[in-house]
Amino acid sequence: MGSTAAEGFSRTRLAVFIGGCLLVILSVSGILNAALFTDPSTIKYVVTVALGALVALLAMARAPLRVLVGLAIVVAPFAFDKVFEGLHISVLLVLDVIAVMVWIPRARVRATSALRPMAVIFPLLLLPALVRSDGVGTWVVWLTVTVVTGCLVFIVAREPGGPMFVASMLALSGVIQAALALWEFKSGHRLNLSGTPGSASYVQYFFT
Repeated sequence: MGSTAAEGFSRTRLAVFIGGCLLVILSVSGILNAALFTDPSTIKYVVTVALGALVALLAMARAPLRVLVGLAIVVAPFAFDKVFEGLHISVLLVLDVIAVMVWIPRARVRATSALRPMAVIFPLLLLPALVRSDGVGTWVVWLTVTVVTGCLVFIVAREPGGPMFVASMLALSGVIQAALALWEFKSGHRLNLSGTPGSASYVQYFFT
């Protein structure tokens, strides 16, 4: 039974790895960038290549959920979002979706009597503000991503060595933001992802 499960798991990893390699090939060739975006750019090209590389990396990682949660903690303070078909797509949203897909097959139902009431009360408290806001859809997506990210971090933090891992990722995120803030202060320029002065795609993050 155990060997059958291990064999199935290995086949799944192999399939994911092959899929990630195919994504990398399509991304490097520029096909994926042109197919997904009506206005292809260098940063979008890099994102598509990075996505394929991430999928391949997750197939080889011993703890793929930790990899995803670590990346989510690092990028969470950065507002990398693009409007795609009317929906605000962010790096954090993509990471959360993949992390949930990785976690679901291994999920175990446990008693969470202390958290279950808060899961109901929290949305109800925010409901009046959401209804009266201008961009209801944007706020719902943002709050959902925030809650899901927190839950995923909580899951990883309960694992052996989890608290140290989470603390390390938080420290790394702070160091990256501080380095970026110091560079912008010393140079007098904002980091523009588009690379062209006429197209302002500045990075928004905690120190902004």
